[in-house]
Amino acid sequence: MTWVANVVPETAGFSWRVLVTLLGVLVLSAATFAALVRRWTTQRGRVVLSDWGKGKDFRIGNPADAPPVPGSPKAPPRVARWLASKDTMLLMLDEASPALAAASLPISAPRWHVLVRTLEIETDWKPTGLRPAHARESFLDLYSLSSYPALGNVERFVIYGTDTLAARTLSHSQARGLLPADIGLLLLEKKLILDFSERPFDPIEFDRMLAVADQLVKHLPQPR
Repeated sequence: MTWVANVVPETAGFSWRVLVTLLGVLVLSAATFAALVRRWTTQRGRVVLSDWGKGKDFRIGNPADAPPVPGSPKAPPRVARWLASKDTMLLMLDEASPALAAASLPISAPRWHVLVRTLEIETDWKPTGLRPAHARESFLDLYSLSSYPALGNVERFVIYGTDTLAARTLSHSQARGLLPADIGLLLLEKKLILDFSERPFDPIEFDRMLAVADQLVKHLPQPR
């Protein structure tokens, strides 16, 4: 009995298979952790936009493949982010030149948040819009437009455009009453553009802008 109790079991030898397996588990765990941290820190904005887009039938586009900004702006801005559905686009635009962007200089460039809705109309709108009266900068400023302060109340909005008849048509519409005071409107060809640059580029504002666009489309007159 004493001899049996003192017997020491033979220990297993070194196993490369076990070591490789443990190292593989460690690497996969570290990669998963890094991906999750990135998802909820540096990529959080894109993840939120992606989740919203899936529920609203919008897709996130690659900035390199972004569609051109409607019309002929004096200085075409660069598309930083964009989402698109069948008839609506949401664009984040900035004026930073490629040289400044590459140099990462601490220069604050103008940035615009706009919604672009394609209208089902037969004739085109000549560039015409409502610029918020108290806005320091507006997306409408990118276009060569004249102001029409005599066309209606200018406490909240001033009519801008290139054609007096089109400006008068917009002035007589319900657009002023439907627009929040900090949102600009530009009608251009078959496009309705909402400038919500004073607001965040996030799903909450997207839903609000979609609702505003739906209301405007119902009450806009036909272009003349």
